Formats: sequence, structure tokens, C-alpha cells
Amino acid sequence: MAHAKVPGNLGWRISLGGGVSILLIIYSFSLSSETPNSLVEKGRYEEAKALLKRIHGVKANVEVEFNNIVAAMKESRLVQNPWKNLVNKKCYRPQLAMSILIPLFQQFTGISVIIFYGPLLFQTIGFERNASHISAIVIGIAYLLAIVVLICGSDHRWGSDRWGRRSLFLESGIQMFIFQMAVAVVLIGWRFSDSTTIPSWSTEALVTCIFMYVVAFPWSWGPLGWFYPSEIFPLEVRSAAQNVTIAVNMLAAFIIGQFFLTMFCTMQSGVFIFFAFVVVMMTMYCYIFMPEAKNMPVEEMTKVWRDHWFWRRYMNDTNDHVDEDIVKTQLNKQRALAANQTTDKMRDSNNAAYEALEDGISPKLENFKKVSIIPLVFLIFYEVSGGPFGVEDSVQAAGPLLALLGFLLFPLIWSVPEALITAELGTMFPENGGYVVWVSSALNPFWGFQQGWVKWLSGVIDNALYPVLFLDYLKSAVPILADGFFRMIAVLSLTFALTYMNYRGLTIVGWVAILLGVFSLLPFLFMGLIAIPKLEPSRWFVLDLNNVDWALYLNTLFWNLNYWDSISTLAGEVENPGRTLPKALFYALILVVIGYFFPLLIGTGGVPLNRDLWNDGYFSDIAKILGGVWLRFWVQGASALSNMGMFVAEMSSDSFQLLGMAERGMLPECFAKRSRYGTPSIGILFSASGVILLSWLSFQEIVAAENFLYCFGMIMEFIAFVKVRIKYPAASRPYKIPIGTTGAVLMCIPPTLLILVVLVLASFKVMVLSFLAVLIGFVLEPSLKYSEKKGWLRFSVSPELQDFNSTARGIVDE
Repeated sequence: MAHAKVPGNLGWRISLGGGVSILLIIYSFSLSSETPNSLVEKGRYEEAKALLKRIHGVKANVEVEFNNIVAAMKESRLVQNPWKNLVNKKCYRPQLAMSILIPLFQQFTGISVIIFYGPLLFQTIGFERNASHISAIVIGIAYLLAIVVLICGSDHRWGSDRWGRRSLFLESGIQMFIFQMAVAVVLIGWRFSDSTTIPSWSTEALVTCIFMYVVAFPWSWGPLGWFYPSEIFPLEVRSAAQNVTIAVNMLAAFIIGQFFLTMFCTMQSGVFIFFAFVVVMMTMYCYIFMPEAKNMPVEEMTKVWRDHWFWRRYMNDTNDHVDEDIVKTQLNKQRALAANQTTDKMRDSNNAAYEALEDGISPKLENFKKVSIIPLVFLIFYEVSGGPFGVEDSVQAAGPLLALLGFLLFPLIWSVPEALITAELGTMFPENGGYVVWVSSALNPFWGFQQGWVKWLSGVIDNALYPVLFLDYLKSAVPILADGFFRMIAVLSLTFALTYMNYRGLTIVGWVAILLGVFSLLPFLFMGLIAIPKLEPSRWFVLDLNNVDWALYLNTLFWNLNYWDSISTLAGEVENPGRTLPKALFYALILVVIGYFFPLLIGTGGVPLNRDLWNDGYFSDIAKILGGVWLRFWVQGASALSNMGMFVAEMSSDSFQLLGMAERGMLPECFAKRSRYGTPSIGILFSASGVILLSWLSFQEIVAAENFLYCFGMIMEFIAFVKVRIKYPAASRPYKIPIGTTGAVLMCIPPTLLILVVLVLASFKVMVLSFLAVLIGFVLEPSLKYSEKKGWLRFSVSPELQDFNSTARGIVDE
């Protein structure tokens, strides 16, 4: 291209000048330093120790790590034939599988063909020849910038050494899937439209999507596809395994390069769906089978494979390893040293840590995966939001300006304080009782039970909304679901199917939440791109204070932005909740606010205002106006799937709350029993029954009833937050809001005032029903205690919680 496009005789000079990069690479090799492993291999032990101290700090104790390296080196020297060992010995099957599948998946992302055939691809979708070359150059620059980001992120404070290899593999896979599907959808939409040429907005959207797809590769699958295998291979077979990785990578690149043009001509836009399917498969493989190698020395990876739920079946042959006892002894010494350091820190800090209670009923759950940060973000997203479906009533009640301001300001008044309190108390009390344990610890178990009863009932009422909202969105396309017998059958069928998904396990629910979240938010991104030429900013500023339904407006805001504390009832199922939970709440908060504000901005600015039309399901009509029938169907499908996501997330929270209450002795022992999938069977059954019984209520009645009950629970949570701060100032808090007791009180005042407004605006019918529900809780708690005393029901433990102050004193006394 340089010879053809550059004027004069500069083309060949530029091409020749490109060879300077090769000289820079050669020079960089001379700057490479030795590693501790390479120094040990050469017998330079003192230099290896000195290098380890330089890495960890001059005061660090590096003897354990040094001895591990020496033991691994001795083990590797005893292996005479690495190829034979790699193929024949079962203990190397995990590494062999990774050395084959990682480079295979790396090439089948389709990244190479996008780079190499970029100009042809852009010409095919409607770009002129020069524009296609320029677009390809832009993609190349994006690739280069992403590599720069990765290099800058190689510092331990962020990048792969902070987030972990596995997390970056998963993030990149999700990003590539989203934008590959986006490219396919745009091309399919154009193909079925009446236009013979691709619209200008579509070309811009395509370039943007391909850009975002490309940049996902070089900061994860690109370099980590080579780097990760080198971290997991034992020294004794590393040379053979690395050769397998290189051979598979080159073979896969050859296959894709040979067949891509044929696939593109035959499948057209479907080729992006093909690669998206491969990306889904490889992301699921990484999530299920790939262990984390961050901060894990090569010589300790054997233990990682043995602890993995799947690969450990191949690691049982004790004859497969040499000098295993040496390595094991050193690892035990390292663990003992770390444990002693942790104990010393606890004694020095005088902070009492919370001791979670085990029920002693259910089998141990080591074989079940804990929920990691990405599924947790989407579980929070669905417990709070699920997308902009249901916000339409805010425009009908108050107009565009107040609706937009509401979803910008209301999170600051309500969502941020609730999320911060959940982060602090959820990490302080990391068990499934969640807010029930908070209130019990701050006040007493009686009020903890009332908190659990009111919040569970509020959650079940909230969950009864989602089948109603699901059918409201589909009734325009399927009129038979509007009412009558078929609507009832649809509600029951949907409830049973989603309840079974909850029964099968929280890991499945988390991954379903990720996939549903991507599918539900993606159409609004396209709607925004399409609506740009049609936006009229004057529509956003329409205000009529004389025609505002304040009750409907505040209830809609409140319903769409609450339930941040629901994730606390899953704290016992979260991987490292002290670090994971605060991060997940932060990311989910950003996702929720953008997920509401952006669609409202497009919807109110892109179509003429008619407030009477802004009710449940109106976003699908806006999609048809802006993008056509295909976008309308996508929005309707996204709404349906979003309601599924909210249903399973809410039911998970409600059912695990009952399990947590039973583990604390507030409910009969049967509620603490788990299924073989690790899920609370009785809690799921009770929650599903409540949903079916309450699904006959209308949308507005459901929102008002659950908001009223939720307000009672939130008032107790605010009291518990302040009381715990005063009662246990020295207790261990993995995450603590950086404010004192006075600041904690001031932070709770605005949301408390808002709660009082919501309570006052409730209808008389809702007030009576809600107070009746509260009275049931006051009667239910002593009734259960009486049943326990008489022996009619069996409870596992006493609901009394530990005294942090006495625990802290005990630590000091020791």
C-alpha cells in the first residue's frame, strides 16, 4: 500500500524504514535480565537470592521461595524425555489441554483475518477503496494503542498482575462477543431493509464495533495466549509444551487464513456470528476450566491443579512427580509463616473479626464454585435494575426533564448511601443472612427476624412483578397473552422454568445474568446511534409542574433504584467478599445509572413527546419509530430476557436469605438444607409460591406495595449501620466508608427523609396491607420460638451473635 499510495519515491523508503523496528527488537533482547529460575539453572544461587530480595524487598524472607525453585529445578533435571512425559503421564493432561486449546481459541477469535483482510472487509460492506484502507489503518492504530495500554498496565498495581489472567480472558471474551454480534446485527438489519446501500450511521457503527472488537484482543488473548501457557507448564515439560502451543497456533492461523474468504462470501454477516459463537465457547471454557496463575510461582502450580474441581482427577498419581515431599514441606512452611504473620497483625490491630456460623446440616460445598466479580456485578445489576424497562412511567408521571433529573440525582441521594452501607456491613458480616445479621447484631434477634420477614416479603412481591412486566411487553406481538387463561398459563410456566434455573445453582444464575445483561443493553446502544440525527434537545427540557403525579414518579424512581442491599444475602457464596463485594457494587452502580439515563435521553429526545404513551413497553414502540421492526423485536426480546434475569437474581437473594436465617436459628432447620447443587431448596420453593400467589396484582399495586414494605426494612438498616458504628468501633471492617459516626448519621438523613415521603404518598389500601404484613411478623417470631420450645419444630442453633467487644478483649488477653 505504501508503494501505491505514497507520492514520489518515498514509498520504498518508508517500507525500508520499517525494518528499524526489527533492530529495536534485537537491541531489546540485550537489555533482558536474568530470572531467579534461570540463575538457579546455572548454579548461581547467591545471585538468585539477591534477585529475589530485589523483587520482594530487602527485608523479605525469600528462603521458602528459593528452596521451592531449587526443588523444582532438581525435579526437572530427572526428566529424560519431556515429550514422552507430556503425552503419557496423566498429571500433565491439564497442561497439555491448555497448550492445545488456548492457541486454538486465540486464532479462532477471528482477529487475524480482521487485521489481514481489513480493506477487503470494509470494501465489501460499502466503503470506497481509499476509505477502506484508511479504516484498516485506524484498526491497526487501535491495535497498537491497546498494546501500549497493556504495557503500561504491566505494573503490579493494575493490568494483568492486578486483575489476574483469568479475569482478563473473561472480560475480553465478553467484549469480543458483544461487538461481533453487534456487527452481525447491523449487517443483517441492513440486508433486510429497503435500502440498496448501507446507511451512513451503519458504517460508523460498524467501524466503532470492529474497533472495540479489535482492541479487546491485544490486552488479553493476544499476549496472554502466549504468556499464560508459560506460567502453567512445569519446568520438566515446558520445552515440549511450548512447542505444542506454537505448532497449534500456527496451524490454526493457517486454517483460518485459508478458509475465511470462502466463509465470508458464503455466510456473509453470519461469519461474525460464527466467530461470536466460538468466543462464547472459549469464554465459558476459561470460566469453568482455567485456574488463575497470577502471583503463582511455576513450582507451585501443581498444587493449583490439584485443588481445581475438574483437573484434580488427573493429579492423583503419586508416582508422576519427583521430590514431591520436598515441595510439599516447603509449601507447608510458607503457609505456617503466613498464618503466624496474620495472627500477629490481628493482635497488633486489636480488631475483632466476625466469625461466620456453619449450619452443620448441609454437606461441605468445596466442589461448588464461589461467585466471582463479573457474575456478581450482573447479579447486582439485575437485583437493582435489569435495564430501562419499567422507567417509562416516570416520563408519563412528570415529563422528560424531571425523569432525566430523577435518574441522575436520585442515585446520589439513595443508591450511593445504600450501596456504601451494603459494602461496609456486607464485608463485616460475610454470610448469607445479610441485613438480617446486621440488624440482629446492632439491636437483637427479634428485630433481625422482623427485618428478614419484611425484606423477604418485599422481595417476593417485587419478583411477582416480572412475569407481569414480561407479558406486558409481549402482548402487543402476541395478543393472546393480554389476559385470560393463556396469560395465567404463561405466568405459571415462566415461574416454574426460572425457579428450576435457580435450583440448579448460583454459578449458572451468574452466567445467565451476564449473557442476559449484554443482550438486554445492546439494542439501546444501537438505538442511540440511529437516533443521533433525529435528536431534538429542546424535548429534554419540557417541564409542567402543574401536571405531575408525584406518587407515581417517586415510586417509579424508588423501585428502579433500590435493592442494593439484596446482594448481602449472597455474601456467603461470594469469592473473597472483603474485596469482591465493594468493587462489584461500584461497577454495578455505574452500569445501572448509564443503563437508565442513556435510553431515557434517546427516547425523550428522539421522538415527539406524548406523555400518555409512556407506559410499560413503550421503548419497543420507540425502537420501531427510530430503527424499524427488527429493532422493535430486539427490544421486546431484550425486555423479556431482562425480566428473566431480574427474576432469577431476586429469587436467589430471597432464597439464600431464608437459608441464612435458618443457619442463625431464626427459621426451622429444614430451611438451612441445600440441594446437591448447593442451593436452598425450601427457600426457593417458598419464594416461588409467594410469586405465584401475588402475580394477580397490577403493576402499580406491586410497585407501591413492595416500596412501602421495603421502606420499613431500610429504616432498620440505617439504624443498624449507625448503631454498629457506635457499638463496635474496633471491629474488623474489610471495607469502611471513610467517615466518622457523625458523618454516618448525616449520610443516612437524606434517604430517610425520602423514605418518609414515599410512605406518606402511599395509598390507604397499600398502607393497610403493609401494616397487616408487619403485624404478621410480630406474631410469627414468638410463634416460632414457642414451637421450638415445645419441640414441634427443630432449629439448628441459637440466634444470638457474638459480641465484638468481648472478642477483641479476648484477643488482647491472649
